[in-house]
Amino acid sequence: MGWLLTFCSLLFLSIVTSYASSPKTPGGLRNVTADELLEYGVVIHPDSSFEGCVHQSPINECRYSRRDNDKKSGTGFNAATDLLTDTDSGAEAGASADGGLKARTDKAHVSDSDFVFATGTFIKRIRLASASRGWRGSKVRAFFLIDSPTAPHGLNTRRESAGEVYAYFPSEGAPELGGWVRSLRGGDTRVAAAPFAAHRHFGKTYKWMLYGDDDTVFFMDAVKQLVANLDPELPIALSDNLWFSNRHPNPNAPRCLPCHMANETLPSLEEIFMSAPGRVEIRTTYQQRTISKEVYEAFARNTTQVPGERYRPEPVCPGVCTTEAACKPVVDSGSTAPCTPPTAHGGAGMIFSVGLMRSIPFRDALDCFLTFTNATGGDQMVSECLWRHGIAFTDPGPLVRHSYDYQYVIFGGAPRLPSLVGLELSGTEEPCNALCTWMLRNVVSIHMHARIKKDIKALAAQQEAVPKLRQAVLKRLPRQKIARKEEGAAE
Repeated sequence: MGWLLTFCSLLFLSIVTSYASSPKTPGGLRNVTADELLEYGVVIHPDSSFEGCVHQSPINECRYSRRDNDKKSGTGFNAATDLLTDTDSGAEAGASADGGLKARTDKAHVSDSDFVFATGTFIKRIRLASASRGWRGSKVRAFFLIDSPTAPHGLNTRRESAGEVYAYFPSEGAPELGGWVRSLRGGDTRVAAAPFAAHRHFGKTYKWMLYGDDDTVFFMDAVKQLVANLDPELPIALSDNLWFSNRHPNPNAPRCLPCHMANETLPSLEEIFMSAPGRVEIRTTYQQRTISKEVYEAFARNTTQVPGERYRPEPVCPGVCTTEAACKPVVDSGSTAPCTPPTAHGGAGMIFSVGLMRSIPFRDALDCFLTFTNATGGDQMVSECLWRHGIAFTDPGPLVRHSYDYQYVIFGGAPRLPSLVGLELSGTEEPCNALCTWMLRNVVSIHMHARIKKDIKALAAQQEAVPKLRQAVLKRLPRQKIARKEEGAAE
């Protein structure tokens, strides 16, 4: 009998020890590592250098050639500012060799083939992927991460001629992700991984990456005009549609302006908040419809910058918006308010330089995403991981030039843009003034809101038609002369 008790005791001890050393967590969850996830986001295609790597690697790691700047810092993330010392082209035109500023009189030639598009989606919304051809044309290549492990091979075979590639990445709660739900929606980690998996696939074959939701439409003529003043070899993230303090777009979110705006006379913080749009901002801050003149003036004259409430970004040269640069106006004003990362709105889209994407290996991005347990979306995961990497967003500038007038938000569309594009559908001849024309020519993207409209087939048809509708409206407009201030807002 004694031997039986001894055996049972040893068995119990073995079970307890095994459980204690298991990577599983309460609720059947399992902690996964970035190395385990490297096999996902791989394009299985005859022309892909990654074909078959999942099966060839005994540790499930798709081995890829690290780029020149894929150097790890002590924290596992590269220091983005290191890139400035690793590249010969690490200066934006607009800064002289000795650090002084000069006006840029030329613009780099940018073609559609310099761009790639990356997003995450579901197989049930695959029509939206093909609908992106309406704005991508034949030259902008696209990378789609989807939730089906079997569909990519067939899609890659059938859609190769459209410049599209597809790869699999698991959804929230899937066993491959350890059962964890790290964000609000089922595809958020996949959406966050998309641009980094896309860079691993495309490598050095592009200059700018367009990143958004599967229902984001970019207008390529406006996009090319926007980036023509910028150096793609610098680590740059572009957006002016930022979530901050539960608002978007929040013009008081910490960010920077591009270097070429350093030669402009920009409105001061007081001038912004004494303007009509600025007064709207003050009422929003106080959550009151009417405010006395004395309160307006006191708020406007207060030079202490508080992110989310009262903030004006500064131009940075040679063009890299580090987190320190984004927070510098707050620090310089003597404020003790915390400077925390804003979130670029995913539906409005973002633009990343190849220099930025080169500085963050796929493994490091995955390491960052695995730290989230309660993210609001894939866009928040990407935005916060860029911040941890040392990079804040660069605002293209029109919103600041025009004293925080929301009609000059160019990512996600000014408020009137959907109705302006819809003019062609209704057949009405609503007059279009200089501001209306500026919107049509300079807004770089629009969000089609698939989650609200539900009918994916109808939405895909509309999404594919939007760029043509916009061009039709533009052709109908008189070629009126626009004030320099209006034209300059997209530069």
